[in-house]
Amino acid sequence: MSSLHPAVEAVDSLVMFCEGLFLKSYRCPDGVLAIGYGHTGDDVHDDQIITRAQAIHLLLEDLSRSVDEISHYIERPMQPHQMGALASLVHNVGAYEIGDSSLMDYLNKGEIGVYDKISALYDINLKGMSHASHEWASFRVAQNVNGKRNIMPGLVRRRAYELELFHTGRWQPGPDDVQAHLVFCDSEPDQEPSAFGPGMISQEISQLHNALMFLGYNVQPGNVYSFATADAIRHFQGKNGLTADGLYGPATAKALSSSIQDTNTSQKHHLNGIMYA
Repeated sequence: MSSLHPAVEAVDSLVMFCEGLFLKSYRCPDGVLAIGYGHTGDDVHDDQIITRAQAIHLLLEDLSRSVDEISHYIERPMQPHQMGALASLVHNVGAYEIGDSSLMDYLNKGEIGVYDKISALYDINLKGMSHASHEWASFRVAQNVNGKRNIMPGLVRRRAYELELFHTGRWQPGPDDVQAHLVFCDSEPDQEPSAFGPGMISQEISQLHNALMFLGYNVQPGNVYSFATADAIRHFQGKNGLTADGLYGPATAKALSSSIQDTNTSQKHHLNGIMYA
């Protein structure tokens, strides 16, 4: 794929976090078949299995397409992070739904107004929000599940993160999401991944968390590679002269092993099952 649009670079981690990684096709609450990071379309079929690399490729293609589609409805200049936030919304609900909405009317008039993350996350009445932010925060967060119209907590959080990115140029998971966002997926088919990254689940990630906590990093125990894990790995890589990409591969494992061996040996008996290179 050619170089990414800056808007895609601004939002890809948000969509990865909110969608979760599914290497086997599944049905969304509305019955649509999806795979990877929320990819849908005629190329998705029952019992399909893909690799993580394929899932990332599909996501970047989807987000690039979302940027192109929503661009046709935008009538005023926007920063890449603002376009990225809109691309996440398009990825979730479709360009026409947004382009034909009063939300787009507000944005094209420059009536962006104020936003409050706490209200977007936890206040069903969205107090203290402008009309535009209020509409964004509530945009298509209800879905029909088993014949009933339900507010989907995951979509409420996604809208809050989209708004945060649109208004501030960055986004950060809420305190409950850092611990509770579990990405359910099958193991990589037929092979072990060459590196672990956000959205992956493995017992080896539990062992990695033990190692990081032993070295003083503030990560949560468990077998899910979260963005907090990636931040800790990125910091460790930077300190040890490695490429700070936030992925846990052989070179990082070797450096982590060396760092542990250099620590006070009296502390080592507290570790259980640290993965060594």
